[in-house]
Amino acid sequence: MKTKKITIVIASLMIASSLTLSAQQADKKATSARKNIAKDEHKLSEAKKDSASNYQNFKIAEELKIVKNEKSIAELKAKKTNDDKNIQETYDKNVSDLEQKNNNLRDKLSQYNTSDKSIWLSFKHDYTISMEQLEKEISKLK
Repeated sequence: MKTKKITIVIASLMIASSLTLSAQQADKKATSARKNIAKDEHKLSEAKKDSASNYQNFKIAEELKIVKNEKSIAELKAKKTNDDKNIQETYDKNVSDLEQKNNNLRDKLSQYNTSDKSIWLSFKHDYTISMEQLEKEISKLK
């Protein structure tokens, strides 16, 4: 009977120590996970700062292009052809269309407001293509 009680006590101690050890390991894992989360949040914060910086640099460069396009469009507006009235009207409409495209690009640039990297890359790609097309159209009319 005494040995049965000793066996039960020993088994209980073994289970208790096993549970304590298990709890300590879980606590270590939780602490490690919290550290990893903190590191990942820091990396995400840095990535957002980089993305914002990239956007600001891109925006400044593109605003300069928009101003350059405005000057070119103003020159095109001032330019009058000696051709008949229909040709002049077509020319004026083309210049007006270029001005509208330039204004649309300005609006698109000023209204962009997301920090999602995949959306940023897509926006930048589409915007760059549109700007290049506009610049080609302006140079064709010069």
